Amino acid sequence: MDIRHHYQPNATVHQLFVEAAVTHSDKIALVAEEGCISYADLFNFAQNFSILLRKEYAVVSGDMVGLAAGRSLTTIGAILGILMCGAAYVPFDVAGSPPLLLARQIKDSGISLVVVDSKSSTQSCSRWWEGVRTLPMPESFEKLQPLGEVNSVFYGGPQDPAYVMFTSGSTGTPKGVVVPHRAVTRLVSAQEYIQFDSEQRFLLHSPLSFDASTLEVWGALLHGATLVIAPDRVLSLEDYAHLVKRYHVTTLWMTAAMFHLAVQHSPSMFMPLRQLLVGGDVVRTDCVVEVQRSCPQLQIVNGYGPTESTTFALTYQVPKHFESTAPLPIGVPIAHTNVYILDEQHRLVEAGEAGELAIGGEGVALGYISQPELTEKRFLPSPFGAKHDRLYLTGDRVRRDLYGIYHFLGRFDREQKIAGRRVDLDEVEALLAEHHSIRQAATLTLAGEDEEKQLYAAVAVNADIYDGAAVRDYLASRLPKSCLPLQIIVLPQLPLNSNGKLDRTQIRQLIVDRLAPAKIEPDASIASASTLETVLLLWRKLLNQDALDEDANFFDLGGNSLLLIEMHAALNKKYPQLVDMMDLFTATTPSKISELIDSKQSFLSQGNIAV
Repeated sequence: MDIRHHYQPNATVHQLFVEAAVTHSDKIALVAEEGCISYADLFNFAQNFSILLRKEYAVVSGDMVGLAAGRSLTTIGAILGILMCGAAYVPFDVAGSPPLLLARQIKDSGISLVVVDSKSSTQSCSRWWEGVRTLPMPESFEKLQPLGEVNSVFYGGPQDPAYVMFTSGSTGTPKGVVVPHRAVTRLVSAQEYIQFDSEQRFLLHSPLSFDASTLEVWGALLHGATLVIAPDRVLSLEDYAHLVKRYHVTTLWMTAAMFHLAVQHSPSMFMPLRQLLVGGDVVRTDCVVEVQRSCPQLQIVNGYGPTESTTFALTYQVPKHFESTAPLPIGVPIAHTNVYILDEQHRLVEAGEAGELAIGGEGVALGYISQPELTEKRFLPSPFGAKHDRLYLTGDRVRRDLYGIYHFLGRFDREQKIAGRRVDLDEVEALLAEHHSIRQAATLTLAGEDEEKQLYAAVAVNADIYDGAAVRDYLASRLPKSCLPLQIIVLPQLPLNSNGKLDRTQIRQLIVDRLAPAKIEPDASIASASTLETVLLLWRKLLNQDALDEDANFFDLGGNSLLLIEMHAALNKKYPQLVDMMDLFTATTPSKISELIDSKQSFLSQGNIAV
């Protein structure tokens, strides 16, 4: 049977949800630590929430409703209720964004109402939603009482906005991407890159302000599948393994960086899965091969797509028994998606030539909210497709091989001139990342004392086999002298933003700090306690800082969530079950961590049982 027959181009997200809810009314729709909810109960909650929004808060079709809430059962019900009003939801990254930025996003979106859960309300250091009406998120499904007759009228259409997600983009200026219903339904309907059906169990672990959550939520709820909701906190690798095993998760999405970390520390977590999607950055083929060998039943898919093309535009189903050292291709266009490779004049390039990737079809966003000039620049009428089709210019450099498979080559806006010569920073970066001793690589330019640009690289390495001189010889044998970095700075981990992609602003600052003259002499003495010594050695290895004392703060040293997960994994191997992931947010120095470990060991040695 051809699954494309199930595509409904005129349906909205909530219409397809209602169809699934009617068909699978008694089936579990949502599972979380706090309980589970059937499709029938989720539908009733969403309907009641929709009535509340319309009657008490005057929400109408076309409105934008802010969402300051984490992952929970009621948050998913609230999102559905917003959509049933014909409104669009605008999720905010409350934990990862400063108040001024959040306030600007509210202004840009024209929001007059924000749904706020209790955690976001207490977490905010200032009321960035000042002047905007707020609606407290119901604490449970039982807390929301029916407000009137259920209205079977569906508001909104396939071209209307379903959500707005803000992305920093390459310029660092946040842009609100307006995504219509038809783009969401196209992502998870009539597709073949993974199996979508009622037997799947998707894990929702992405922030709702990150567009991977679009796949996780609607890939489940539009097909009668079960959505497993991860706790709303930073998850350890143990957490991931526990959730996948306990709740029988079949389908998981991971950023490339998290995937690499999981393969290194917890490869067994993938064994229960049927489908694994990775992406958001270049995926290491050695990690793919390792997982394939241990999990032959697993289908691994490399997914490519900017927020402006609704999560995925191209995917690559990794063949079984895959063997390659080259970066994974980004694959072929998914259904209802058109892609073109263009030159600088927006003309099609010759076969085999590289150019800018332009994306058309049902998945293309409506544009950037409150930024008409930028929208006009990046979204163009298509001269190739249907009359009303538009193209999104990605700024990504790609080529198409003889088999019709697309390969990502880098960004156009990362090409610079150094000493009068053109240097492709992504080319140097990719070459570094291919070295067997390097786990991550980033390149950038800084102005020297003479104000001339100089090339620098930052790398995260496999410390046991990394040899700086050998790496420089490796580069020198493959690149012109003008393309060789002045220095290669070794960092414990390259920082990522909340969406799991390289945070180049932080990387730049870390390199600047590392190049600055040392202000503190190495501490010659540390406490003699064995636990403290062990923790210090671990920190020095992970953070790649020999001069690190017992009171150094993890976050002040550039620690991020991904490195925190790696720290927890290493501590858990040495001291099983003694350090919880959340402990690392309060015990942020080696001395505090060692005190915590010693205290728990003393507690257990007295015959007590850890809880």
